[in-house]
Amino acid sequence: MTNLEIVIHNSYEANALFHKNKQGASLYLGKILELTFTSPDFLKKIPAKVAGEIGVAYLNLLDLVNEQKFFQTLSTLAYYFLSKGIQFDPNNNVLLEKRIVTLNLGAQTFCRTLSKAKGLSLPQHINFADRQRLPLGVKFVLMLEFKDFEVLQEMVLLPHDMQMRKQWLDSSVREGYFDDICPVSHILNFASELHDQTMQYLDNEILQKETFYFYN
Repeated sequence: MTNLEIVIHNSYEANALFHKNKQGASLYLGKILELTFTSPDFLKKIPAKVAGEIGVAYLNLLDLVNEQKFFQTLSTLAYYFLSKGIQFDPNNNVLLEKRIVTLNLGAQTFCRTLSKAKGLSLPQHINFADRQRLPLGVKFVLMLEFKDFEVLQEMVLLPHDMQMRKQWLDSSVREGYFDDICPVSHILNFASELHDQTMQYLDNEILQKETFYFYN
């Protein structure tokens, strides 16, 4: 099997096992992590029809791996391939839910990828507990999450935990939390453009420059 075939096979196997047998899933995910950092050329060859499954595997790795130096790479690759999967199948609500989880779980590092895509710099240390002083890059993550919730709620009934999260985001919007970026009426357009800019940046990094390690 080629490395690409191994990654595709392992993604399906790991994702099927992950919520039933994490230890079993970790055997498949560990190989994906190894190949990502030793033979990353497969990243630019992933077919659109399996991209979503690869994205889920990177999300599961993000949930599984404890080494902080990997977090930005895993959250970035999860977001990128989940987005490619959604682009291939826009009606796939499961992938959209997974992208929301990625934005939530990977926010503290994915914000650095978003900032790089926008040409912004972030301080080395960010106090995520101080909500009123969060830099723009962190707010960008929340805006993308808000946008995805707006789409997802039109597709399915949100589970309770997601309803609570969306209510918190809705109240943040109403209270003007993003007013330093754009008016409330422009948030969805801004977030959509931000997503497009981020995907263009990642297309260039992954497909052209063959970047596989994101760590700012």
